[in-house]
Amino acid sequence: MKVIFRSWLVVLTLLVSSVSQAALISVDGASGGAIDNNVGVTVGDSFAVDVLVQDVNDFAGFQFSFGFDPAILTATAVTSGNIFGLDTFPIDDTIGANFVSFSETTFALSGLDIVGPSLLATISFDAIAAGVSALSLGNVIFSDSSGFNILPITINEAVATVSAPVGVPEPASLFLLLTGLLLFVAMRRHNHSF
Repeated sequence: MKVIFRSWLVVLTLLVSSVSQAALISVDGASGGAIDNNVGVTVGDSFAVDVLVQDVNDFAGFQFSFGFDPAILTATAVTSGNIFGLDTFPIDDTIGANFVSFSETTFALSGLDIVGPSLLATISFDAIAAGVSALSLGNVIFSDSSGFNILPITINEAVATVSAPVGVPEPASLFLLLTGLLLFVAMRRHNHSF
């Protein structure tokens, strides 16, 4: 009886310990290195953010919506990370006024086992006004090679801070100002000499 109890205890322990951690999808504002959830740009700048996935097994398809503030940012392009290589089948790459919708799947018989951060897509933006915009992920679905949802999924979002450009005097304006000052000084000297 003790042997059966110990056997069940070992099986139960193995089952509990084999529960995997949540799959992770992140918005990265800086290419390469550690994931940076903050993007700082100036009005008029163009920039891109990466959408990354990690800690997922048998990964065979995904979809997500990416939201932003259209008063501050304009999405200009979405580019596949080509995570599935030649077996990539694009499904959706819609750019709307305040969102980007993107999804892909693979025709491969088995999914990918992804440990470290891997690129799903790159989204390009133009900064059109000063302010702060959330870069939010929604409608996130991961699927395995059997077509079943992969759960749970942890979502790491980002923030884009767009600052107003700093006013820099133009060279022509400085030239006019200096010319006017020199003329003023010359006229004043000329009037004092008589």
